[in-house]
Amino acid sequence: MLVGAAKIDITPDYDTDLCGYAGREQPAVGVRDPIYVRAAVFESNGVRLAIISAEILELPRHLVEDARHRVALALDTSAEHVCFSYTHTHYAPATWPTNECGRVSKRFQLDLMGHIPRVAKEAAKRLAPEKLMRGTAPLDIGKNRRNADGQPCDDTLRVLAAMGEDDRPRLLLMTYACHPVCLSPADRQISGDYCGVACAQLEAQHDDCVALFINGYAGDINPQDEYRASPQDMRRAGKRMADAAAQVEFRDVDGDELRGRYTTVDLPYEPLDPERRQDELAGIDALDQPDSGKRAKRAWLMSMLNEPYPEAMPAAVQYLRIGEVELVTMSGEVLWGIKQQIEAACPAPGLWIAAYCNGGHGYIPTTKAQDEGGYEPDTSNWYCMRPPLARGAGETLAQAAIALATG
Repeated sequence: MLVGAAKIDITPDYDTDLCGYAGREQPAVGVRDPIYVRAAVFESNGVRLAIISAEILELPRHLVEDARHRVALALDTSAEHVCFSYTHTHYAPATWPTNECGRVSKRFQLDLMGHIPRVAKEAAKRLAPEKLMRGTAPLDIGKNRRNADGQPCDDTLRVLAAMGEDDRPRLLLMTYACHPVCLSPADRQISGDYCGVACAQLEAQHDDCVALFINGYAGDINPQDEYRASPQDMRRAGKRMADAAAQVEFRDVDGDELRGRYTTVDLPYEPLDPERRQDELAGIDALDQPDSGKRAKRAWLMSMLNEPYPEAMPAAVQYLRIGEVELVTMSGEVLWGIKQQIEAACPAPGLWIAAYCNGGHGYIPTTKAQDEGGYEPDTSNWYCMRPPLARGAGETLAQAAIALATG
């Protein structure tokens, strides 16, 4: 199989707000770590497939669709064979419109839209025969933030490597589920967080190698306390990931098939209850929330009451096959329990399940989380500026992913 990889520095040299935290003082005041967009391109039997990873929070779906089609055109392939992912770092320029969480930088968005097809073309220029290998290693930097015991959460780093004739990696493609929020919400320096540190460390260890990260179902998974609050903690978490990647016992990937399937699923919103929402609007001043939270909820309620109310949210689901390695991705911030549902129905050992791909629109909770309430199913909607999803929407998306993976 032919494999090529490349990266482009996307760190802005102009002022931008940061995205990811409500009420953070703005704009960014410096750069702790450069941020990148990276691409891996695979070619076999005349078919090309591309995976792009950008160190940003999220990107609206309409821009992602544009970017995927630009990449497909540049590579002479189908858009179904192009996956755009974002690491979900909370310390990158604002690219996704959120309430009270930083003003979107249209300039950075425009620059990024130019960088995405450019990095794909650069990766394609580097296509060369490589040996694909895959493996796993234990990794435990995350915990489930909804449960006192921190479970369930991800305990495994998955790595796909492209090895040159000298048995040195030209590509290390990794997936693990954990929110990139190691730094303080008050931190105002640009950074790719722990996953960016891990990629940079691996690239420094291996000449001419690109390390590319895809985040998993991290909607309810944060770094453990020992990896939070300071730059030193964040770098320690990144080193843990890079060290885990170095410990993987690789085995050859069987097969050379490249395949892609893509669909969207309309997830219904909870029907509007005007009386309930009017009552909430009247009681905002009594909320136990900071001023930014009160402003966010007021704007959210006014939007639902005074603007056309949508019926459903389109979510993207994609299936990619690279030899025996299968990758199922979803858009948005998906909770870990949905991954468990997919794994139970698709127990193939070569299956990877990832989120934060092909567009952002906020959290996708399980029915259990909706019954319990809390930030992901409820409060987060104030900032994402969307109605709550109807009960069972997450399970609907899981079934769509299962159908795509097994179809």
